[in-house]
Amino acid sequence: MNIVPGKPADFKNKQSIVKPMDSKKGEKMATSPELKQALKDAADAIAKYVKDAATMTVETRYVEMGGDVEKAKLAARTTVKLDGDSESILPMKKSAEGELVVDTVVYEMHQENVQAAIDYRAEMLDRLLTVLRGE
Repeated sequence: MNIVPGKPADFKNKQSIVKPMDSKKGEKMATSPELKQALKDAADAIAKYVKDAATMTVETRYVEMGGDVEKAKLAARTTVKLDGDSESILPMKKSAEGELVVDTVVYEMHQENVQAAIDYRAEMLDRLLTVLRGE
């Protein structure tokens, strides 16, 4: 069949050039290289996001007023893995008696940051699942 721009196409008595998928026979519809690449790119992006989401690390750093932000020091760090394992480095200071105690002000601020990161990750994973389900 020749298709000429500006003229209607004649589809009478012509064989289809695209075969629909026949799920009973297991035949697959032909896909273009562009579609295959787009699907591969989408799958790669999803795999990267899931890998990145598998481990979440939240760091709280400090710097003295007027200090160089690039030289901020670690005050607390929490790592949470997708399987529920976690690890924390807590901010400690010496009490008046010389014992190490948790610096509650820094710790509470750090915990707020950890909770915000957990909430964000949960929302992003929920959105990803929504897209994958086609909702």
